[in-house]
Amino acid sequence: AFNKFDKLPSNPSVAVGDHLTGLLSKNDAVQFDVLPTIMKTRKGRSDAFTLLKKSIDSFRPDWIIGLGVASRPRVSVEEIARNRVVSPKSDSAGTVFRHKPISPSSPLALSTSADVIKLSALLKSNGVPSTVSYFADTYVCNWIYFKTLDYLRVKKSKSKCVFIHVPLSPIEVNGLDANVPSFPPRLIAEGLSKFWKRD
Repeated sequence: AFNKFDKLPSNPSVAVGDHLTGLLSKNDAVQFDVLPTIMKTRKGRSDAFTLLKKSIDSFRPDWIIGLGVASRPRVSVEEIARNRVVSPKSDSAGTVFRHKPISPSSPLALSTSADVIKLSALLKSNGVPSTVSYFADTYVCNWIYFKTLDYLRVKKSKSKCVFIHVPLSPIEVNGLDANVPSFPPRLIAEGLSKFWKRD
């Protein structure tokens, strides 16, 4: 998951990840990392993928479940990560990326090996509004999704990776006094946990 950034009072991806870790750890070894929204190491602050890569190499997971927040009405299960970062908004270290390839020598896009249709359908069957998404935006979430899929590709790793955008929770909506959809993180985590119990 990602830590608090921008104007959000908290990041609902952390709450979803925390609940999901509690549910999955009853049967499996789980490691939960909260990453900074940083795409380039700067001023002594490590970028998110440098930290995630250390966890991947040491923990050697079967699954990597990325969680981020998007102001969307439904949980978005992301199938594709694009080799591009474009944002007028800086990351948490103050770096702005405009029309930059994430890895110039890598493919233009990479797809997850996860069954995103099955995962989204399972969420919906458990009362969680969900959809399959083919656009993970061009900010930090897409950046780390592509970096992770590319790293697994180059290493020929058997680890699977999927990225999921979650809506704001009621806490963020109330904190921002915003008129946007929200959904409780606990219910999202409960729906997600059933996919890995069946996998």
